[in-house]
Amino acid sequence: MSTDEIINGVFPKCWVRKVEPFVDVRGQVYPCCWIGTDFMVNEQMQKMFDPLLERSHLDNNTLDEIVADPPWKTWSHLISSSTTCAKMCANPDHQITSYKQPESSNLFDRSMSVHMEPTSRCTLACDRCIRTRALGKYQVTDMSLEHVEKIAASGFSHISLSGNFGDPIYHRKFHELIGILNQYGKGYSVTTNGSRRNTDWWAKTISLLQSNPNAGIRFSVDGLEDTNHIYRVNSKWGDIELAMRGCADAGIHTIWKFIVFKHNQHQIEEARALATSWGVEFAYVTSSRYGPRYGYSMDDDPLKPDEKYVIPPPGLSSSQK
Repeated sequence: MSTDEIINGVFPKCWVRKVEPFVDVRGQVYPCCWIGTDFMVNEQMQKMFDPLLERSHLDNNTLDEIVADPPWKTWSHLISSSTTCAKMCANPDHQITSYKQPESSNLFDRSMSVHMEPTSRCTLACDRCIRTRALGKYQVTDMSLEHVEKIAASGFSHISLSGNFGDPIYHRKFHELIGILNQYGKGYSVTTNGSRRNTDWWAKTISLLQSNPNAGIRFSVDGLEDTNHIYRVNSKWGDIELAMRGCADAGIHTIWKFIVFKHNQHQIEEARALATSWGVEFAYVTSSRYGPRYGYSMDDDPLKPDEKYVIPPPGLSSSQK
């Protein structure tokens, strides 16, 4: 089976085939396949790509100019053809049939999409998040609104607000930020846990999201009230329910993204039913957050669910899974 056949069959909307620009909180633009790495503290990458990194910063060029640059195209091709996500997509021994993306969802259309990390602030302490593991090695800050406007003014039609180090809703000027995206008529999705924002804050957020028919929100909630906090340390279920139900009730495209772990795998169908009762779209996803990278073998990792919910970590053969 060819790589294209596998990707089309397993990840029908996979963006490895067309690399998506990722803009970090400082305005540095990277190929999307660096997402989830320690790119913000990676000295080796800095040495390898120093001249290109200078050219691919929003202080020096527009986003459209950066991605049209021939060196950028070479770099992005090199990254996407050699990184973990490309290898996982091309692995015929592990077709991830449990990965479910709603066919109707414009939130996953990355044909003209840019991914931005607007802040490195977060209230959670998820054990296997790079933010928790690299604590003290990165600056806690927000993307400038000038950089946000440069992204909004680009030719990209969709903007995905997410983060490895932060949760978008904790940007200190979050409402001004999505106001800029609305002003430019951009479609966008916000990925958040939804914790620790009050009713008034959500009322203003919902009003801004409602004003853009191409805006949506995706809640990363891994379990129900009795399990979500096991991985999502410091999350608050009451806040999450308030936000999720409020967005759905307001007619905003709302998705519940559920990462499967050992402690919540028995709750998938119950969570799906709850989401349906709230008018929320439900999607569970598999993960590679297990094994040697986190100090465990694949057999004794306390978070690892049944094999059908696991993406093998990079470098493991079928016999090591």
